[in-house]
Amino acid sequence: MLNLAAHPLVLALPFTLVFIWFLPNPTTKYRADLVENRLSDKVNSELVFYDLNNDGNDEQIESFHNPVKKKASIKILSPEGLGYDQWNFNGHFSMAPHFHCADLNSNGFAEIYAFYYRDDSVFMSVFEPYADKLCFIHEMLVSTVEKREGAIDYSVSNFVTADIDLDGFDELIFNLKGGYSRQPRSVVRFDLQKKQFTHAKSTGIYYTHVVQHDFDGNSIPEFYFGSSAPGNIHDSLNIPYSDYSAWLTGYNHQLQSLFPPVECKGMNSTTYLTKYINNQGKTFLAVQFASTEDYTIEIVFYDSIGHIHSNRLFEFDRAQWKKADMPLTPINYKGKSCLILKIINGVVTLTDENFNLKEVSIDERMGFIYTLIDLDKDGILELLSLNYSSGKLLITNESLNQPIAVTVKNNIDGRSVSVGMKKFKNQPNQLYVEVEDNLSFYTYRADWMYYLKYPLWLFIYAIVSLVFWLAQQLQTLQNQRKQRIEDTINSLRMRTLKSQMDPHFMFNVLNGLAINISSGNNSVAYDQLIRFSKMLRSLINKEGSLHVSLREELEFARNYLELEKFRFQEDLNFSFVIDENVDLNRRFPRMLLQLQVENAIKHGLHNKLTDKKMWITAHCREEKILLVIEDNGIGRKAAAKYTRDPGNGLNLTAEMIQLHKKMGGGEITHHIVDLHNATGEATGTKIEILF
Repeated sequence: MLNLAAHPLVLALPFTLVFIWFLPNPTTKYRADLVENRLSDKVNSELVFYDLNNDGNDEQIESFHNPVKKKASIKILSPEGLGYDQWNFNGHFSMAPHFHCADLNSNGFAEIYAFYYRDDSVFMSVFEPYADKLCFIHEMLVSTVEKREGAIDYSVSNFVTADIDLDGFDELIFNLKGGYSRQPRSVVRFDLQKKQFTHAKSTGIYYTHVVQHDFDGNSIPEFYFGSSAPGNIHDSLNIPYSDYSAWLTGYNHQLQSLFPPVECKGMNSTTYLTKYINNQGKTFLAVQFASTEDYTIEIVFYDSIGHIHSNRLFEFDRAQWKKADMPLTPINYKGKSCLILKIINGVVTLTDENFNLKEVSIDERMGFIYTLIDLDKDGILELLSLNYSSGKLLITNESLNQPIAVTVKNNIDGRSVSVGMKKFKNQPNQLYVEVEDNLSFYTYRADWMYYLKYPLWLFIYAIVSLVFWLAQQLQTLQNQRKQRIEDTINSLRMRTLKSQMDPHFMFNVLNGLAINISSGNNSVAYDQLIRFSKMLRSLINKEGSLHVSLREELEFARNYLELEKFRFQEDLNFSFVIDENVDLNRRFPRMLLQLQVENAIKHGLHNKLTDKKMWITAHCREEKILLVIEDNGIGRKAAAKYTRDPGNGLNLTAEMIQLHKKMGGGEITHHIVDLHNATGEATGTKIEILF
């Protein structure tokens, strides 16, 4: 049981869980990261990102009222946020949008079409910021607007471009609609080449959006408009098509009605339309008639001008009506074309042109659908919807899975909100969300942690297990190494002890003592005995130690040589020369010097007839000490003839040096030099020990 508990796989488990606890644990395949959060450069401004110079990077375009002159201005900033230029106009902006960007002259650079008013007149200015800052139209009257209580209220919106006169250049189509001013409310076409406006007949319809498509196949698109019913123009005003109802309208390229407007009764009712292409590539105009008069929504699919392919009526009670969102947004759901028909309590209902319904539950509650855009440049569109009550922006793919929610601002009901994308050529696109004057930028990308979290967890578990296994292996190796060192120490101690006192040396010392005592040389015998006792005391006191100080080692060698000198009957001379700056307290392998001295006598001087000499010197070399043992013996080559066990001393020396290094004693180099005279005869041996 203890062995199982100590197993690396078991030990690693709790540590791995702790690591995983602190790692991100994404539940979706994508993530949105906040890049920047700042206030808009201009208060109460309209912000648009558009690639004006066709370089793949969006410029920032802001419309605002100049704080100095209190008049309409448009400022352009580079993709890096640097100011490029500013245009000022002699008038004021009404409600947004204030301008539209389009390349109507087809030169590769977009123009900006700015709309502003002065007194009761709406004007348009056209300028091209890139590349030469051209101004095509300084000021041109669009229309006058009916004053109400001394002021005008209007908007210019629903911009589309199309070459409707087949001259090779697009025209601009938009709605000019009065609010409380009531009139005009019409469809307007502008031809830049002719510098000419064409107005459709003004009605009471309050246009909200536009869809263009060529249903009749004449290569010129028609224009279909949805509307709402704000209730500003009553039938009593004798204006065609009161805005107490919503209407579906259609116009050809000459701005003539394609069919009588289709009514959806009830104030605050809406007609919403979108272009829908089924899996076979056929195009339909899908229209939603949402009537507040009886809380019904009729969905109609038109497959040609005025021809109904299919329709269906959906009934609601008052409570369901308030909860339901009916976006009528075309998506490609898991490879199939369909429309988002309605969203109630997080359940999305999808349909095709034949009303084959499918319900899809989504983790996050969807709200008002803003747009479909390719945020991450993967060729697949992302769906953006905003829940006003929770203040969350939901980003999901067209298959309505892997949603992520970005908290924009708590409770943004009634606030001015703008959502869109800032495009970059060589960088990730950025999602921008503007709530009043607060501007936030996000990047949207695949979250690699979602795909790698389980392999990463296993990898972490494997790494932690490996660490524990290696720790156990290292501990085992250390124990084995420690045991080997202890075994080596014990072996070396035994071998060193055997080498400490040559039996012949001991017998010679004892015989010498006996001779001196019997001859009456008591002082010499006493001196020999004292030296011998010092050597024995050193051996006994340092029995368990592998290291001594250099001073102790030199003293031991000196006593040894004094006793050997008596053995050779004064035919041995030696000297010690130690520099005064040598650190005699430095740690030194025990018996290493004595072993060299003993070998020098045994192999070099013993077989020499006369004049036996040895020199032992020590001096500093940089931060180390060089210890030199030199003799004038017969040399190693001649000594080999008298030696039965060659190499034992060298092996013991190498083991002592290696053990000294393993035990943290530092590096020791041992070098032997054979000495010769000018004729090549051996004159001795020199041993150098650097430590």
